[in-house]
Amino acid sequence: DLTGDGYPDIVAGAGYPIGTDEVVLWENAGGTGTNWLKHLLDSGYTCYDIKTADINNDSVMDVVTVNANGPVYWLSLHGEDNGVLTSSILDMIGNPEWQTIYWEGVEPEGTDMSFLVRGSNNSDNMGVWSEAIQEPGDVSTYLDSTYRFIQYALMMEADGPVGTPVLNEVSFQYGNMGIEGTEDGFALLPVVPNPSGRCPVLSFSTSGVREAELTVFDLSGRQVFSISDRWSSGSHDVTLPLLSSGTYMVYLVSEGFRQASRFMVLGQ
Repeated sequence: DLTGDGYPDIVAGAGYPIGTDEVVLWENAGGTGTNWLKHLLDSGYTCYDIKTADINNDSVMDVVTVNANGPVYWLSLHGEDNGVLTSSILDMIGNPEWQTIYWEGVEPEGTDMSFLVRGSNNSDNMGVWSEAIQEPGDVSTYLDSTYRFIQYALMMEADGPVGTPVLNEVSFQYGNMGIEGTEDGFALLPVVPNPSGRCPVLSFSTSGVREAELTVFDLSGRQVFSISDRWSSGSHDVTLPLLSSGTYMVYLVSEGFRQASRFMVLGQ
């Protein structure tokens, strides 16, 4: 009984040439022996033998496997485990019209994922969290279009020793940024190509000599690049340092002017 429900379960391993390189637990849901839930415990090697025991004396059975001419693996089942992941605070510079939240992930039987959001114009006082958002959808009820800063919290829950939710992606959709439009001759130009390589080039133009700051954030709100200078009239290109694959926000800010754009980086 690896799941702690009083019913016997099955743990199995396979590999070349008779199957995939996986170690799986088949949970005897309901104890009737007719409904089996598959939980992937490990993968990437051929399993030649399996044993079970409570190795760390936490009252939860663990799994030990062996790979021919390779290491012995201890797969510890931790029991019920819930957690919260709180994002960094994302500075949008402008005031976007917040629309929806979207996420992709896997929620095995007995697990759950939900989100809390909050927004503010003061990053030192983000205010109270929203109620739990159980499904992707509208967030305009919780995030006012006057909010410059946004933060989310991911709630992950599991009611047994195996099976945990997995988040692959989370994103927010928004409309008008609520920032001042471009001035004649002063503009942040689109990143070309988009998606770009790992050292994209940012371009902008100025109509005269003026001070301006160019800042880049990843989608977690972490600043990855910033440059501030007094720029001459004309077009300017700024090559970014090596970036990881992902989506980024870039902001061009000067006195009386703000503009934002988004680009994607793809590469090894």
